[in-house]
Amino acid sequence: MDEAKGIIALDIDGTITKDHIITDEVVDFLTRLHDEGWVIFLITGRTFNYAEQSVGKFNIPFYLGINNGSDIIRMSDKENIFHQYLDIESIEAIDKAFDGLPEDFLLYTPFEEAESCYIRPHNFSALIHKRLRHVHALSTVDWTEMTDFKFPPGFSSPVAKYFVERKEIPKFQERLSKKPPFTYSIIDDPIDSNLAVIMLTHKHVDKGKGLYFLSNYLQLPMTIGGGNDLNDLPLLAAATIGISVSDAPRELKEQADIICPSAKENGMIEGIGRALARLR
Repeated sequence: MDEAKGIIALDIDGTITKDHIITDEVVDFLTRLHDEGWVIFLITGRTFNYAEQSVGKFNIPFYLGINNGSDIIRMSDKENIFHQYLDIESIEAIDKAFDGLPEDFLLYTPFEEAESCYIRPHNFSALIHKRLRHVHALSTVDWTEMTDFKFPPGFSSPVAKYFVERKEIPKFQERLSKKPPFTYSIIDDPIDSNLAVIMLTHKHVDKGKGLYFLSNYLQLPMTIGGGNDLNDLPLLAAATIGISVSDAPRELKEQADIICPSAKENGMIEGIGRALARLR
């Protein structure tokens, strides 16, 4: 690797994946950029277990942000260099904020603790139950069924995930407009277009703050950020140059400095190339 030039920070799903898999073309392209001195930072809403299934193709040192930036991991030695989690008070605030609304949320434990998931199955409809069975199969982490979320002192969770039908989102947005003591983002479900995922993290966690942290940690102010959904808004805002794929929501494309073809066309390769040309 040449002398470090800066950081290229990219979302995974819908940004650099085709059929939920990072393509060989993208892996080869990012490997060349690493060799030229760019630090690669993949930052995703996925848990560690699920993200690791996709990033195993890389044979270079890189950084991985999971759960929208709740953890940042140096993958060369799997050292967790940053984490910020929901505490019991925050989890109780989530419960209160969504009381009486359809469905429920899942709670995940940190990846250092053999990453597992807590679920209250009686709170879910048949439709969401079906989707969660698919989530469980993909993640391969242990799931623990509970009647209620009662945890010992000191318990913390990197992320809560709420799967809900898209038609119900306005009800949630009304509750979330009251400035809750946590960060949230609403994204498209990557599997079922009729569903959305509400991701809930510590109030000081989002992808942009993750990029700021790594930039300061490595003393590399030059950054490129790329994404495809609303949880990538802070990432593009934090980057020196932000890139959106063409099939992203309008709000993300408005935030972007560059709009590139979709992930199905490996469009981020073109987008990053255009960003690098601007920086020369």
